[in-house]
Amino acid sequence: MKYKIQANDIPVLAKIFNPTADLVFVLTNLESVEYYKKIQDNLDCDIQFFTEEIVLKKALEQEQARELIWINLKNKLTLNWVTSSLSNVVIIDFSTTINISSKPIFEFDFINNRDNTIRWIYEANHQKPIFLNLYNSSGWKGQLFKAIFKIGFSLKLKKWLKSGGFRVMAKQLFLDKINQRLKDAQYAVFTGTVGVNRKAVISYEAGGKATQFLKMPLTKKVQKLVNKEAFYLTELQNYTFEKLAVPAAKKIENSVMVSNVKPNKPLINNDLSETHLLALKELYHQTIVPIILQNSPMWELIKADLDAIAKADILNDLPKNKIQNIHTQLSILVDQFDGVDALPMAITHGDLTPWNSYLSKEKLHVYDWELAERLPLLYDAFHFTFQTSILVERLPFTAIQTKLNNLEQDPIIQAILSNFEVDFQQAYHFYLLRNTSYYLRRYMQQQDLHMQAHWLVNMWEMAINDVCKKLPIAV
Repeated sequence: MKYKIQANDIPVLAKIFNPTADLVFVLTNLESVEYYKKIQDNLDCDIQFFTEEIVLKKALEQEQARELIWINLKNKLTLNWVTSSLSNVVIIDFSTTINISSKPIFEFDFINNRDNTIRWIYEANHQKPIFLNLYNSSGWKGQLFKAIFKIGFSLKLKKWLKSGGFRVMAKQLFLDKINQRLKDAQYAVFTGTVGVNRKAVISYEAGGKATQFLKMPLTKKVQKLVNKEAFYLTELQNYTFEKLAVPAAKKIENSVMVSNVKPNKPLINNDLSETHLLALKELYHQTIVPIILQNSPMWELIKADLDAIAKADILNDLPKNKIQNIHTQLSILVDQFDGVDALPMAITHGDLTPWNSYLSKEKLHVYDWELAERLPLLYDAFHFTFQTSILVERLPFTAIQTKLNNLEQDPIIQAILSNFEVDFQQAYHFYLLRNTSYYLRRYMQQQDLHMQAHWLVNMWEMAINDVCKKLPIAV
């Protein structure tokens, strides 16, 4: 059976079009109810299913005082009973019914991911693919993808490129309310990357250029990350950087609006360059402070993650013996920090990669600071190296070792080690400890783990095994 949308799209659409609603009614055909109930993450929503309009109508009338979402997945509605009296209801309609409501109607198209879940949403009257503002393409495949959509839209072929469309009926859309503050800029929505940190990102464009992005948390947990990003971006505005560009940020209700830091002519950004390292050195110089590791919330989180790794069930195909081995080796790394007192720490991006940054001739332009934290120096350099080597270049561990050796000998890194009294190997051990414990705990709880996660876990295990083999034997 072909379904209008995938089950996991239901709570995502609900949160995007009415962030404050926690109740979602879904009207669908009887034969598709069981499929649509297979929602992996309800995003803190109470989702109820209906197959008869009359039953749905009574439920809506009983909940008139609540803000809620009604998603219609039936082909046609036979009753014209939706009136302005249901003022708090936002209707997302996938039917072919011409008129079912007295509310204003907003038309949207969407583009799917490879798994047929919705990736991008944009207003149906768009003449340009402005959703591409939300796509950081660093390889030739990405450039080809962008070219296809740009040419297709310019040739008036956009109806052949979209995956589908729907209508939204509401008194006023949350997205349009934000839009009015930006003088009627056009917008497109990225529905977010599946996982524990999922959020929607809305790109606002004016004058043919993306000017700002609204980051909308889709769960209460992600709300903390959005708040953290706003906090650190606000703090970073207090400093003057020559090699580092970061977004300006402001809170809007429970979301954060950030400025676009993309340069006019971005360069290839798959390797740590002199500009990357100078930007990190500058960030360290501006924000470095000594922090007692054992008393820091970060250290408590590492220990909590390790405890969870030891006790939590594995909900996917990660091998149990692999998890046990990694946990054993991470525990050895923890012991290496027992005698460590204060460490020099600075504001760290936490997830510095080619897809969270742009490179220009003069600066490193970095966005998505939601995992920012004060961490030991060089954390971002190690993360960039591992992520690009594993996910982009698909290198073996021996090649990553060569990269790390070259990194340690780089003159800028040598200056960082000297100026800030940093031990390169200690910083590397900390990166492996913190990064692996953080993500492994969360990967274990994902039911459908993507292949890239397996690549990462395998490489982390090899790196940790290699480090632990070289540690002095305790007497």
